[in-house]
Amino acid sequence: MIPAPQPKTKAYQGKEAFQAAEYDPGISSNYPNARQVRLGVGEVLEVYRGRANPLDGQVQMAFYLPPEAQSVVQLLVETRGLDRYYFLKGVARGETVGGVVERRWLDASGFRPRNPTDEGRVQAAVRGEPFLILVQ
Repeated sequence: MIPAPQPKTKAYQGKEAFQAAEYDPGISSNYPNARQVRLGVGEVLEVYRGRANPLDGQVQMAFYLPPEAQSVVQLLVETRGLDRYYFLKGVARGETVGGVVERRWLDASGFRPRNPTDEGRVQAAVRGEPFLILVQ
């Protein structure tokens, strides 16, 4: 779960009133090597293409967003033949993290891990190669 930025107050000697609220830099400092996806509220952007051919012997991959990301972005999936196109739509200003995971770790809907073991695998994959999603 991604925590919301917490305000930090500072006291200034000789000053009478509250002077400023400083916020931490957000999650971007936690993922310095992440691929960044920037989009505006209402904007739709393709982020990943996968292929769903069980006969080719390759591992099927999918784009994953954690449940708490739904307040910031919406994941849209379009299927054309064997190809799957993953799009993000900005819902509200904010930032979150997603990533590409093995499709077999997700349930039939493709949006949630199947069990706690798969949830750990999904989290490790997202930490390994994160997509930092910034909606402005």
